[in-house]
Amino acid sequence: MKKWIAIGILSVLVISMVLISGCTSTAPAATPTPQIVYITVLVTPTPTATPTPTPTRIVGQDPIIGVWRCSDSSGYDHRYRFNADHTFVESFDMGGKTNIFKGTWRSQGGNSYVTVDVEFAYPETIIYSPSRNVIYSKDIPTFVLSPYAGDVKAAT
Repeated sequence: MKKWIAIGILSVLVISMVLISGCTSTAPAATPTPQIVYITVLVTPTPTATPTPTPTRIVGQDPIIGVWRCSDSSGYDHRYRFNADHTFVESFDMGGKTNIFKGTWRSQGGNSYVTVDVEFAYPETIIYSPSRNVIYSKDIPTFVLSPYAGDVKAAT
């Protein structure tokens, strides 16, 4: 926004200078001489906060490999870490109590993955959305996890 204001002010100044220089002559009007006006605009980028690092993805690996997180201000915090060896760790925290689940995952093709935790042998289908770069449970599509640069809670 500041850049456009600066450009607008410079434009008004240049136009004013051109009009004033052409209108103050007392000599009779002659054939106008073309004038070339050079304008240099230096734009300084607005400083931003240090960006949060995003997880790196290796070309050719499954896109879900890495850490994913969904949290809110109520204390809800759900994270998955999908490892390249087809194991996963999941932490689910609600109100200060963290539950940890571990298991395996496998690709079903078409951006669909199945996780099976070791303790309960409960299968869950996870969908990866490449257009949004998120994952979500097939059973609860509104439960969306985004890439996260940290790790799961209490990972051991």
